[in-house]
Amino acid sequence: ASTGQKEISLAISEIYLGVHEIQKDIQKENLERASIKVEDLIKRYPDVSFLHFTRGSVLFLQGKKKMARRAVMKALEGHPNFQEGKEFL
Repeated sequence: ASTGQKEISLAISEIYLGVHEIQKDIQKENLERASIKVEDLIKRYPDVSFLHFTRGSVLFLQGKKKMARRAVMKALEGHPNFQEGKEFL
């Protein structure tokens, strides 16, 4: 595999594992930890729309509804046909 493919593979793995950990934190109701993890992933991968949706979900669960809505709107900018994001709004 080329270097570019290896970098993409590593990025996908990091995002997938990070989202999985965030989901586990949410299940354990450790929303602060989930929030920190999603913010770290967004710093590394700011153009991944699903991460912004994940941020919105965490914010919503934290009771930060206006911030959650903004995060989901940001996610929809990059992925306007994301049905779950549309339903969230």
